Amino acid sequence: MFEFAWPWIFALLPLPWLMRVLLPAADSGEPALKVSFLNDLEGLARRRARANLPAWRQQAPYILLWLLLLMAAARPQWLGEPLPIAASGRDLLVAVDVSGSMDFPDMRWQDEDVSRLNLVQHLLGISLRVARAIGSA
Repeated sequence: MFEFAWPWIFALLPLPWLMRVLLPAADSGEPALKVSFLNDLEGLARRRARANLPAWRQQAPYILLWLLLLMAAARPQWLGEPLPIAASGRDLLVAVDVSGSMDFPDMRWQDEDVSRLNLVQHLLGISLRVARAIGSA
């Protein structure tokens, strides 16, 4: 079932209208866009440039935007039976070199000289038999 977590947000729906009614107009009396070659364009098109759109076409994008913002702020939620989430995992493959060069004791672990292979086995927690069996396969 679809519902809004905060439906009281829709009480703000008339806020832009209230602001327009209560606040003074900010009209400067000058056009917002001055096109110096507008007369030339009108002459080429052989028709008069349309000064204003109908009021509903001017306001429609703002009304739609306000409705969408309010709907998003009201936190729409889909309530119902929880959907099962497929369990997924990741396979991890660690390649370990088990050649003779790994038996050279040139590493230090807890103040002891250890071979590279023993250090890898200790850090990864694998036994020598498993490492040798994997290496010979």
